[in-house]
Amino acid sequence: LTPVRRYAKVCMDTGLHPQPSSICYLAHLPPFLNLRSKGYSDEDLLALVAALPYTDGLEAVDIGENPRLSDRSVCALLDTLAHRHADRLLSLRMNQCARLGRDFVTMFTRLLNTSMQALQVLSLTGILIGKREYTALSCAIRSHPRLCDVR
Repeated sequence: LTPVRRYAKVCMDTGLHPQPSSICYLAHLPPFLNLRSKGYSDEDLLALVAALPYTDGLEAVDIGENPRLSDRSVCALLDTLAHRHADRLLSLRMNQCARLGRDFVTMFTRLLNTSMQALQVLSLTGILIGKREYTALSCAIRSHPRLCDVR
């Protein structure tokens, strides 16, 4: 199935209303996924993640300013990015996703130390990070070989 057909099937199977931004991205597959301020919920992002292509690597992802997103959907996105697109992913913006928490920070820290070695730009502003997680994340950021713009 094409990514658009996979997305349509997921939406039909789950009763989810398709998001125009997801359809537009999947129809054209540009190297930049821009979902900034689109009002996405976990279900919206999970449906898109299920339809993401295995090739045509993403270079930039912006899910910032989607306050309804939580660890559940963003961790699924990170896992998919790490397995399919980590070698080309240069920019990741997740700022102002206030429901992201410990599970997200722990997973992202692990990915920074392992598969997301091409990442150069990272935005996490507006996300509360616990002291223990902050220490591990800051060490991962400091030792990352390419990260040069961190917010």
